[in-house]
Amino acid sequence: MSYDLLEAVLPKSAALQSPQADHSQKPQHPWPSALAVVKVSADLVHQPVALELAVSALYRRVAAGQKLLVLVFAFGQDGGMRKSLEQTAMAAFLTQCDLVGLSVRGLKVDQPSDVTDDVLAGALAMADVVIAEGATGAWPMGHPDLDVVSLSARAETLEKPLRVAVAGCGVVGGGVVRRLLAEPGRYSLVGVQVRDLSKDRDMAIDPALWVDNREALLALQPDVVVDALADGDEGYALTREALWRGVAVVSANKQALSRDLDRLQALASTAGTRLAYRAAVGGGTPMLEYLDRWCRLEGRTVVRLEGIINGTTNFVLSQMQSGQSFDTAVNAARRAGLAEADPSDDLNGVDAAAKLRLLAWQAFGKAGAAIRAEPVPFDPAAVAAKPGTRQVAVCERDGTKLRAFIRIEPVSDPVFLRCADEQNALRVVFDDGQVHHVLGRGAGRRPTTESVMADLYDLSCAGSAPVQGRM
Repeated sequence: MSYDLLEAVLPKSAALQSPQADHSQKPQHPWPSALAVVKVSADLVHQPVALELAVSALYRRVAAGQKLLVLVFAFGQDGGMRKSLEQTAMAAFLTQCDLVGLSVRGLKVDQPSDVTDDVLAGALAMADVVIAEGATGAWPMGHPDLDVVSLSARAETLEKPLRVAVAGCGVVGGGVVRRLLAEPGRYSLVGVQVRDLSKDRDMAIDPALWVDNREALLALQPDVVVDALADGDEGYALTREALWRGVAVVSANKQALSRDLDRLQALASTAGTRLAYRAAVGGGTPMLEYLDRWCRLEGRTVVRLEGIINGTTNFVLSQMQSGQSFDTAVNAARRAGLAEADPSDDLNGVDAAAKLRLLAWQAFGKAGAAIRAEPVPFDPAAVAAKPGTRQVAVCERDGTKLRAFIRIEPVSDPVFLRCADEQNALRVVFDDGQVHHVLGRGAGRRPTTESVMADLYDLSCAGSAPVQGRM
């Protein structure tokens, strides 16, 4: 059975129905302008697929720029049982949100009276998602235009499920395949491209769906191809061929995209199809989505991008600076699903340079696609001797030109210093002097799969469009 999260947008007046709300007596408070209150049932934690989809719905809202106050209700329960169920469900939501890379905090209080406006505002200032028990009566009073949403799981089958072919079945591709199989009412998995057909992958997939080349994959007539290949050349060839045929592409392959993103976007436009790639940068961190909104939709001008954008390297650096040897740190990254058998492209900045080109294209337009940042050799001995070392990618305006580079050196910025393990952080500086940060998990199966699924969800919804980038 496929579950879809029904998002029922409640009337604005519903925001006034909190037992604590008295807008005639309360002053206006500095809540985030894009704030939504999301009501969920504690019963979702007993339905693993439904819980995962609920978190996906939260992820999509955060990626679209909203702050969320999630209230977990144990409907039909009273007293201590209600509180216990809500606390258990709250813990499950916190864990799942963290796994996909959302910035999340729990609001646990003993008495409803402890939830003051200042407490709520402070929590929302520190995280994109704040989760509280429904019994607390937490409610942002005085918000001028509150978006109130109720999530409830229900079985659903779309009239025409999206036909999806997946190229690659490694860390990311395998995660995407698993999610597609869990939602047969929304997606139809029509094929999976792998390098070795004889390898046992322990997946409940019709053997006829396995193929070993892009021609066979495209012959299955998918609506969209997911590029989760590790090979940049093969991914680029697949993406060009699919777009030329009018097949949409959702790509997590930054090496393929960074070869000539401008040409690929033009090809998608000419063919009347879509190229979406939020998973290619930042894992579950919505870096491209935020840049798209700031630059294309709001018309703001970026003067500098600076960030930790390779989760694998940051994980290795964090492990080494906690006393682990280089080999031990790399092996730990592999066990965590963060590193390939050969992590050289991650460690030497090749991967970060490719991601930087995609970010620069989003921030600076076509000129950004032409930047080239040279790789920087990774010296384990030097890294171990310098606490606070991070791999940082930079692209900035230098007069009428763009300057881009990768560096591995100690940092003093507190945001970057707090960026541990696979965490990513991007600092965006605008021409008016304002600075914004985007933070989250930058590597791993779950957060990157979530980004891919967000693009696929957009494609499956009539009238929705994934991030297209600047044209």
